[in-house]
Amino acid sequence: MIGADVGIETTEKVVGSLRRQVARKELGNLDSLLGALRRSMLAIVGPVSRPLVVDGSKQPFVILVVGVNGSGKTTTIASWPDD
Repeated sequence: MIGADVGIETTEKVVGSLRRQVARKELGNLDSLLGALRRSMLAIVGPVSRPLVVDGSKQPFVILVVGVNGSGKTTTIASWPDD
């Protein structure tokens, strides 16, 4: 996570949360780990998230998509809903 530019502080929060949520016996259970990771990350981004509002009168409207190589940026863009 640090290598993905999440940062040390956020990585420590997420890892600490995972340690609290997942029992030692569940460490080998990928579904448990992914669920705990999802909850941890949503707890961080949830309070500041907001819907994307596109002003159709301003064109072109540009959205910059940034992410680590292989993280699914192109797939996400290709599946963007066409309104």
